[in-house]
Amino acid sequence: MNSILANDPIEEMRSGFWARQIDSVPTSGQVVFDVVFGILMPVFCFYFDPGIVRGGFSTPIGKMSFFIYVFSGLAIVTLSIWLGLGPRIGSAKGIVCGMLVAAAIISTSIGVLILPLTLIGLFVVIGVLGFVPFITGFVYLRNGLRAVRQAGDRSPRMATVILSALLAIGIPGAAQWAVIEIVEQSVAEILDEKSPSFDASVSRIRMLRSLVDTDRFVREYEKEPNPERRERLGRAYKEITGVEIETRLSILND
Repeated sequence: MNSILANDPIEEMRSGFWARQIDSVPTSGQVVFDVVFGILMPVFCFYFDPGIVRGGFSTPIGKMSFFIYVFSGLAIVTLSIWLGLGPRIGSAKGIVCGMLVAAAIISTSIGVLILPLTLIGLFVVIGVLGFVPFITGFVYLRNGLRAVRQAGDRSPRMATVILSALLAIGIPGAAQWAVIEIVEQSVAEILDEKSPSFDASVSRIRMLRSLVDTDRFVREYEKEPNPERRERLGRAYKEITGVEIETRLSILND
């Protein structure tokens, strides 16, 4: 009975498929797949993002947009170098493995976070792009594991893999925290009519506009009884967005 199961062609086909995903030598089809879904499609999704990531602080995932952009850039560059050089990377395979495994975790996490929006977006077709992070995560994981497999007897130390993964996440994370602090301080200075840093704060917000929920100024404007502070909010909003705050207020209240 065991021998029959061991020779089951379906079982052999399954094990063969998964073994090929991390085989030390990728097929030409796998390389094309990895370039498309590990490099080109993430860039495509960022470019045509309807506001999920670049929605600023108005969306849950938008609050981490700076982290996502920086981290994704590192992941794409790492994958590009790995696909281009492969075995010639040598002792850097541990670093590549750590970064790609971290990228797989982050990409899959993004897919999970936007899954509700993805399912809603399926009604207008474009929502299918929300499944790309899952495929991209698979690509990163496959290539991370392949880096270890290609190392053979000189497999990278686990400490190297873990450290590179932590750095890959930690550096963009620290940058994101710094950006959040800058944004919050600038918004507070704009909302404070006594602050002398109005122009400088507006300039900083304008540069980081994609990371800011500018409707926050509109909501503050709507409930603000002080005419001087309302004028300040309206001026800041116009300089940041190029749109009159009353125009935006009428749209939000429509």
